[in-house]
Amino acid sequence: MTVAHAFALSAAPLALAAALSSTPAHAADRAAEVRYTAYGVAHVKADDFEGVGYGYGWAYARDNLCLAVDHAITLAGERSMRIGPDATYFDGFANLGGGLQVNNFDSDVFFRTHLTPAATKAARAYASADMRALVKGFVRGFNKHASETALPGEDCRRAAWFRPLTEADIWRRVVHVPILETSNLLLEQIARAAPPGATVARIEPSDPEPMAGSNAAAFGRKMTAWGGGLSFSNPHFPWDGIERLHAVQLTVPGKYNVFGATLYNLPVPMLGFNESMGWSITYTTDQHATVYQLELDPKSPTRYMVDGHSEAMTAVTVAVPVKTGTGIETRKRKLWRTRYGWMMALPGFEWTDRRAYSIADAENGNVRLADAFLDVGKAKTVDVVKAALDRHMAFPWSNLTAADSTGQVLYANISLTPDIDDAKLARCRVTVDAQIAPTVEYVAAILKGSDSTCGWGRDPAAVQPGTVPASRRPSMIRDDFVLNSNDSHWLATWESSATLDGYAATIGNERTLRGERTRMGIIMALGRRDGSDGLGAPGIDAGKWEALFFRSRNLMAELLLDDTLADCRVRPVVDLADGGKVDLTQACSILARWDRTDRPDARGSTLFREFMLGLERLPETGFKLAARYWKVPFDPANPIATPRGLKVSDETRTALARAVLRMSRAGIAIDAPLREVQFASRNGARLPLSGSSYTYHMLVDPIRANPGDPQRLRGDSYIHVVELRPEGPRGRFMVTYSQSTNPRSPHFGDLTTLYSSQTLADVAFTPPQVEAEQVGETVRLSY
Repeated sequence: MTVAHAFALSAAPLALAAALSSTPAHAADRAAEVRYTAYGVAHVKADDFEGVGYGYGWAYARDNLCLAVDHAITLAGERSMRIGPDATYFDGFANLGGGLQVNNFDSDVFFRTHLTPAATKAARAYASADMRALVKGFVRGFNKHASETALPGEDCRRAAWFRPLTEADIWRRVVHVPILETSNLLLEQIARAAPPGATVARIEPSDPEPMAGSNAAAFGRKMTAWGGGLSFSNPHFPWDGIERLHAVQLTVPGKYNVFGATLYNLPVPMLGFNESMGWSITYTTDQHATVYQLELDPKSPTRYMVDGHSEAMTAVTVAVPVKTGTGIETRKRKLWRTRYGWMMALPGFEWTDRRAYSIADAENGNVRLADAFLDVGKAKTVDVVKAALDRHMAFPWSNLTAADSTGQVLYANISLTPDIDDAKLARCRVTVDAQIAPTVEYVAAILKGSDSTCGWGRDPAAVQPGTVPASRRPSMIRDDFVLNSNDSHWLATWESSATLDGYAATIGNERTLRGERTRMGIIMALGRRDGSDGLGAPGIDAGKWEALFFRSRNLMAELLLDDTLADCRVRPVVDLADGGKVDLTQACSILARWDRTDRPDARGSTLFREFMLGLERLPETGFKLAARYWKVPFDPANPIATPRGLKVSDETRTALARAVLRMSRAGIAIDAPLREVQFASRNGARLPLSGSSYTYHMLVDPIRANPGDPQRLRGDSYIHVVELRPEGPRGRFMVTYSQSTNPRSPHFGDLTTLYSSQTLADVAFTPPQVEAEQVGETVRLSY
């Protein structure tokens, strides 16, 4: 008996053990089959969507029971009632993507106003019968496991806050995912917004490392020996908290068959592949929301001027049940709404007697997400994928790349953006004198709220009023390759004749600097197209792309390090503003010997990372240094080779000196191999991790000022690189942090261990593949 199967049966009562036997169910029974392959991946099969949801809910609960319920009570606004109003939890997306320990009461206020019963009812009403059945089954299957004898490590079952899931919990999640990268980024800034003189505190924004993004690529028949396509998926998400991805295969014969991954508590794969099509998603450059600057009525800070007339804000009293020493009481907080949306406040965007800010979020009306992903998973070709994107207009903050077995590839940004044309943007845009303003503006356009003509347009072709319709959004279908690494649509492939131009500035900039990961992705693709990368004859396959990925080339080092070293040899001593001196002789010697990769044994990788993060960069998910650092400026006619070369200065020398000091103060030798600095901890084991904060193989592991600070890894999460062949998909996959959040599960760290060794796992998809790789007995669950 395998370790995994022993875990599956160790805590089960006799009745459950009987249920897990391989004896066929009675013909009259409806049963879901769950087969496991290595690393705890469940392959769930049933005759209908309720059944496949039931099997997946059961399997998912066995991996993530405690975290799933914890998140359900978060979105339900029940943390204050079940845990207490003053406790906190970590949200990796709050605080403009920098992460935050969120206060329970603030959290409840936010989610009770944003995930309302009306919104969840609308999501369920929009959903297809298949999606409603999937949700119903998922909740029933989850609660089946929750009612069975606890597995080792499921101590949360004894906690006062533990409860079964409801269908409403899942529909809240369907409504929540769209606002994850918009309003949720400003969770506390919205929940605490109050008129001047109120006692509700405001938070200070952090200065995070580059926001983790994603890589996605699709290769067509011009680049594959078999004439079909290849899909590469590499989203970047936090390694802790709820916003993680879980891998599964769901099969309803004749209707749906997808191996992929989905965010916790969402029962439909958001990225993956079926028999003949694979897809991935990345965060877009769109300004998916609008922040309106309000000129207030001098007579009242809760009235604002529109077209010269005073308009009253709407007061909304939020009642939150709160756990006290004697029972449950109701605590209230008053929030305010305008014609645009909820009020918000943060440093630089304060609510004063004269001025305030309100956020209009297009994602608050997006109730269509679940069926959009379900229909993408059903599609067998990329043109059907595109039709599904257009029909639902529900991809919240995502670009999509896809490939199919005919060798066609698709890039599309059919996400939701407020309808603000360039003329309106130029006329209505306001400048906010605040340090955090560029980061806010990356998420939302900042416009005049005093002019009603600065509101969103109303194109009758839009599925959701006020947003840009699919006909005015960028996409392309080709037969060579497309990719995206969080830059805009403009350079979705390499051919200069195929750039996507002429779209609204709120969708993304054009003819501008591309990020490090975009440039490296294209460099790797072109190396495969002509065979110049040392990996053999031209052409792509899963193994070659995996090898390129784990080469961990550091493009910034290739572009900038020679100039850094030349300057260091001439000016090795740096005088700091505080009077201190730093001799860079040793540091530059280490960087000179570095192989310019971010592999585990690389000495110099961490020092160079800290150097880069000490230079000014654009507040985007694609790592881009400010223009003043480049010796050769950006040329839109040569967007991969430019910019290049470092324009050295006192600023760059000081940045390298401070990188040396930061490492020294953290107790890290400046020549330490990456494996000693960057690692995952799993049950006492330290697993070295390759990759860097901004490179294509992306792993963000900030240096902690205090050894006791929690590790906050972000970056590579779910990965697949899959060939779409006539006989079915073939390739490799990974869930970097592993399938289970239960420390006593054998799947708490097994995939992380494999990822640490710089390799991926084989995909099992077809019935013969799953049967050949099956671990343990088939589980049959009557529903």
